[in-house]
Amino acid sequence: MKTIITAKDVSYSINSNLILENISFNIKEGDYIGLIGPNGAGKTTLIKIILDITKPSHGSIEYDCMKCEIGYVPQKASQQDQSFPATVEEIIETGFGKKKLFFSKKTRIEKEMFNSAIKQCGLEGVRKRLINELSGGERQRVMIARALVQNPALLILDEPATGIDIHQQENFYNLLNKLNSQGIAIILVSHDVDAVVEEVKTIMCLKQKIIHQGPAAEFKLDDLQHLYGENFKFIRHHHDHV
Repeated sequence: MKTIITAKDVSYSINSNLILENISFNIKEGDYIGLIGPNGAGKTTLIKIILDITKPSHGSIEYDCMKCEIGYVPQKASQQDQSFPATVEEIIETGFGKKKLFFSKKTRIEKEMFNSAIKQCGLEGVRKRLINELSGGERQRVMIARALVQNPALLILDEPATGIDIHQQENFYNLLNKLNSQGIAIILVSHDVDAVVEEVKTIMCLKQKIIHQGPAAEFKLDDLQHLYGENFKFIRHHHDHV
């Protein structure tokens, strides 16, 4: 598989406070990575470095694809501005990053990507509705579609299942698996360790350093106790994917 991003000895500190230390990893096409760790572990900082919002204090991030677009769905994105009088289509179009009205002219490629994102996320039936009329699960799919319009090689989601009920979570994870099967690499950041371990292919445990990285199927309770302490309880559960 083609490499998308390479991190080499990435460290980050604020004054004398070390946030990340010697982080190295590769992200390849089709990867599905669960990024877990306690509060203050450096997860948000690492995501900002991958997104090129924050520069590392040491080391480097290399983008190895010709056009390495990264789609990002921030934490609680589906819960923000619910009263804003915008339709599903208008919200999704903001993913193009251009200051233009919805009915302004789009290129043929933009139209194709726009319609493809709506279809991929199963939003054809609600595309004209106001965002505040949708359920939490539907709003989250709108935010994913918004991230997909630039045809990203990598999709990063920060605590994406927050505010979504159990039934909607199953549909949500089915969508992520479908996108991943199409070759989109995914980084899923979550405190719901049970769900993450069940859904992803690879686990990356972060606590200033990478404590563990490997296949999710081989993930053990000892790895979590190292991260969260000896009293941490880990119960595997299963979602049926359709």
